[in-house]
Amino acid sequence: MVNRRKDGVQYQQDCTITPVIGAGGFVERYVAAMRDVTKSLQLEEALRQSQRVESLGRLAAVVAHDFNNLLSPILGYAELLLAEMHPQDDRRADVREIEFAARRARELTRQLLAFGRKQSLEIRHIDLNAVVTGFEGLLRGSLREDIKLTIVTHETPCVVLADQGQAEQVLVNLAVNAQDAMPNGGRITLRIGTIELSEEDCAARPGTVPGRYGILVVADTGCGMDADVRERIFEPFFSTKGERGTGLGLSTVYGIVKQHGGHVTVDSEVGRGTVFEVYLPASEAPPTVDARPSVWTAPRDASETVLVVEDNEGVRHLAASVLRREGYTVLTAPGGAEAMALLDQYPGDVHLLLTDVVMVGMDGRALHLAVSGRYPGIKVLYMSGYADEVVADRGVLQDREAFVQKPFSVAVLAQKVRDALES
Repeated sequence: MVNRRKDGVQYQQDCTITPVIGAGGFVERYVAAMRDVTKSLQLEEALRQSQRVESLGRLAAVVAHDFNNLLSPILGYAELLLAEMHPQDDRRADVREIEFAARRARELTRQLLAFGRKQSLEIRHIDLNAVVTGFEGLLRGSLREDIKLTIVTHETPCVVLADQGQAEQVLVNLAVNAQDAMPNGGRITLRIGTIELSEEDCAARPGTVPGRYGILVVADTGCGMDADVRERIFEPFFSTKGERGTGLGLSTVYGIVKQHGGHVTVDSEVGRGTVFEVYLPASEAPPTVDARPSVWTAPRDASETVLVVEDNEGVRHLAASVLRREGYTVLTAPGGAEAMALLDQYPGDVHLLLTDVVMVGMDGRALHLAVSGRYPGIKVLYMSGYADEVVADRGVLQDREAFVQKPFSVAVLAQKVRDALES
């Protein structure tokens, strides 16, 4: 029941009342054992909410993975058409629209994968100070003129273990969400800090483990949220913005942070604004220095033979089309058994195996071992749309360079194949 303290504060109470029967068989008095259960009930509700979000995340990830297999050929063939069409061709504009729509759809699936914690991450040592200040110009340009942006960095580098692109996604999503909560203008404050979480601190933050964390705080002076909205803000497709909202912004934040082994909290009341705190595992190492990517021009005189094994027909045909365009001799098979049967009949050499990781029957790792028995020294390039942990379970992520994430662009696939052959 709800009880009230002497100072007027209400709290949840568990109360067991026992009657004491006297010698005459009548109740003489009652004995009450009372316990404040406010905190435990809050933790139970937080756990239930986390379980609901986890279930939705698994569903979203499955849908996104299958959708990516459909998007790969749409985007890839649009890129191939654009590369082959004359600059003055009247149809280029139409193909551009197809490519643009496919890229937007790919971003949507990435948000679903982020929510479900199923996207591939490139974990590095990054400085949150540098992430926020480096993004300051873009943020100020994307916010309305009536929104004041204040940035408070940490006095020393705040290095965390994170994927920089995903950290930037968190920053953008929280800033846009804050702006939407202030239709008449207001102030957004970004603050970087560090914190050491103890066992007791973690008990109040389910899902965290003791240790040092970097914190990104995003506070606004907007309309705030009531308790019902706070409980649902991280659910995918839940939005208070009507037709303007997809309901994926904050759910994406939740998924990204959890996949990093971090934590996100929200403190908000109607009329008093909102404060999000994002906790990411801290690192003692210096920030990773980015290497500038080299400019690559696709060759068209490749002479090697590539065996493409992929159970999705659309992706298989796309990969074959891209590689034939580059000049490779291409063999294709929908699975491991079919690939081995094909090699029984093929008289020439095979220089590279391009294979999906997760397939029915023989997976990519087992197929590579089998093919290597016939072609010692054959190179391999794995591809997958699954998360890193699924791919790693198959034993193929020891060399990150021999892996390409689906959906891939034409240029990325061609470059990865070339790199694998020359490695």
